[in-house]
Amino acid sequence: MEYLKFHVVIPYSKFFIRLEIIGWLTFANALLVPWYFIIQFNFKKEKWLMACLLLSLLLLYWQNYGHYDLTARLYSLAMLISAFIIVLNGIIQKEKGGFIALIALLASALVNRFIVYDYGLFISFTLIVLSMLYLHSIRASAIEAEHQNALLLSSRLQLELLKKNIQPHFLRNTLTSMMDWVEESPKEGSRFIQALAAEFDIMNEISEQTLIPIAKELELCRQHLSVMGFRKEVNYSWEETGIDETQLIPPAIIHTMLENGITHSEPLPGNSVKFLIHYSLTKEAHQYIFETNAKNRQAMTNRPGGNGFKYIKARLAESYGQNWTFESGPTKDGWRSTFQILRQ
Repeated sequence: MEYLKFHVVIPYSKFFIRLEIIGWLTFANALLVPWYFIIQFNFKKEKWLMACLLLSLLLLYWQNYGHYDLTARLYSLAMLISAFIIVLNGIIQKEKGGFIALIALLASALVNRFIVYDYGLFISFTLIVLSMLYLHSIRASAIEAEHQNALLLSSRLQLELLKKNIQPHFLRNTLTSMMDWVEESPKEGSRFIQALAAEFDIMNEISEQTLIPIAKELELCRQHLSVMGFRKEVNYSWEETGIDETQLIPPAIIHTMLENGITHSEPLPGNSVKFLIHYSLTKEAHQYIFETNAKNRQAMTNRPGGNGFKYIKARLAESYGQNWTFESGPTKDGWRSTFQILRQ
């Protein structure tokens, strides 16, 4: 629109239409450039700044209506001031690319100061756009790095899930118990072998998945209880309430809570341990409560949680980012773990 007059014959009476269009395009640029920097540098008070900028631009338009060149210059000045505020705040927050953006804005200001506006306008905007492209490349690199880290985390969690069921002492103790059962009661020994095979089948099926149906997770837990019941000769019982089988959860997190309950609990009188999983849906979250009714073993050291808790938190973070909570601790009846998947 600036150079249209050199290529199209415009009657003098219609000339102001072109100037109005240039003014409104500059108005739009004066809003969009700071908005881009707000997004790029995570500016916290973006609504206040954008509202003040919009009101300032409207005020400039009203006070200087008809002074087209002056209005365009003032729009550009308002844009630069807003962008400087955002970029300086980004530098204080130690955002990547802040100094590059600051240099581009300073160069744009100098160009506007010493070069004729018709030429300086394009040079200054070119400098700003180049800085934007640089910031965009930084963001794209960061996203790619996060993606690669997520893939690496997923691979580590898959490996951890497989290790949970093929660790040497688990296999050794399980196979030893299996031999005893086969010798003493072949029928029960056969059930033991079937339960172990079913647990391995499910574990192999879910090991490479990020989310699995809750029904599959609970089936894994029931098979594990069957195996551990044979191994430890303890009466384990399992109860589910309110389960919605359409829900998906990360693999083996309830299974990990179950393992912790078996490992760190002693049977109640009657040689029994009870496990209860309860699901509920609230306005804020999908909530799962896992309870172990047993006598807690005496802890040797005080620590917030072992590898099991780390695995659970890593799985939740992998699938839900920061939209989850996890709490675990003793109760008068044993132990309770609660995790919530927050609704967005």
